[in-house]
Amino acid sequence: AAALGTGTLAPGGMCVAAGWSAPAQRVTPAPVFDPARRTWTGLHITPGAWMCEANPGETGGAVEAVRRLLRAGSREGFERLAASVGEEAGMLTALWGPRAQDMSSPGMSLGGLLLPVPLTVDGLSRAGVARAALANAAFAVAECVYLTDEVAGSPHEGVALAGGMAASSTFAGLLADVLDAPVAVHGADATLRGAALTASRPPEAWAEAAARLAAGARMQEPGPGGAETRECYERWLALRAVLDEAASRL
Repeated sequence: AAALGTGTLAPGGMCVAAGWSAPAQRVTPAPVFDPARRTWTGLHITPGAWMCEANPGETGGAVEAVRRLLRAGSREGFERLAASVGEEAGMLTALWGPRAQDMSSPGMSLGGLLLPVPLTVDGLSRAGVARAALANAAFAVAECVYLTDEVAGSPHEGVALAGGMAASSTFAGLLADVLDAPVAVHGADATLRGAALTASRPPEAWAEAAARLAAGARMQEPGPGGAETRECYERWLALRAVLDEAASRL
């Protein structure tokens, strides 16, 4: 329904419904399967199309936990806090848990906050932690997007972002930076719009209506700090591997 509500109908298109979790769904013209079973394969809501889905697990839910810990007030207040700083010098990212799940064996993973020791001269700011939490969420979604590319055997052709986390310009900007490509940002109600289309129109009328919804997206372009964000993403992947190794010993 989110794919329909964002106009993600053509093969190669990606829809990310970023709410409590953030399923990243790649449209394919035929079913594709991951030999390692890390992704899900299912039907697209429109006849004749299929989906390859990777999922980072608790994403918006993890960001919410950081918001509560920081006592940042409303979600708008948390967004202002995160947007008030750039890449925090003393903090790589928040390893709170979101990452591309292995659907052959889903489960818990180690997470937490990595901090410099000793702390930097300026100390550690609440704003830096807030931004790092959003960066971790963006990195986890990007990891899922690239995983579906691997399974489908070709690069994706655009990403549509919907769900509650789409309201965060910082999150959308970080996602565009790490993907090094524009992201079409839709409202939190994209899934509802897709469901309403299925209830109010016959399938042959969905494509035209979905195209109008797609045209209403706000395009988030990569920012000037994109290279630093992508470098941080590569370090994040390396750190995830270290944490996975540590988890196997616990």
